[in-house]
Amino acid sequence: MKSLEQLPWFLDQADQAAIFDNSGSVPHLIGHKLQGKISIDPDAPLALRRVLGLQPDAQ
Repeated sequence: MKSLEQLPWFLDQADQAAIFDNSGSVPHLIGHKLQGKISIDPDAPLALRRVLGLQPDAQ
């Protein structure tokens, strides 16, 4: 199982979280969870948005 697929479970368990994109040479913040609300940068990678249910799967 890819670690990205585990993200929804970990976010559910966490009171707060910071989500970083580390695919480039420098990690950058692309989302967070505060007070039960998850916010994701609209330019975050498609795979991340899909695994969090924020982007429909391709047909």
